[in-house]
Amino acid sequence: MNNILYTVTSSKACAEVMDWLNENNIPFKERRISKARPLKSDEIIGMLGVTDNGFEDIVKRNKKIIKIEGKEVRLEDLSTSELIVAIINQPTILRTPILMNDKKMVVGFQITEMGIFIPKSVRRKELEKIIFDR
Repeated sequence: MNNILYTVTSSKACAEVMDWLNENNIPFKERRISKARPLKSDEIIGMLGVTDNGFEDIVKRNKKIIKIEGKEVRLEDLSTSELIVAIINQPTILRTPILMNDKKMVVGFQITEMGIFIPKSVRRKELEKIIFDR
């Protein structure tokens, strides 16, 4: 399973997720998002495919209004394709880090949720160690 970590520069949370993944020997590919290397529409659609709540899960909660061609626009008034274009053109509206593969996603660094990326075999061994080493 290919884990992709979407990051931005100068983000403490992005660095913390990378450290956690490395400490837990979880393979991942980093995909740094920037104006020079914006997301592609198929990447955003891939994210939406594993979210529970669509754009609500990946767009910053405090972002309600953005500027498009000099006009202020409410995000909720945009169509899906318009919102995808907005994220491509203004990557700062996206919540980061985003760790995902083809079945699951965690947005931000929430250590309680990161465990879903630890392979089942490793989780099973850890659980057995806890149970039988009493």
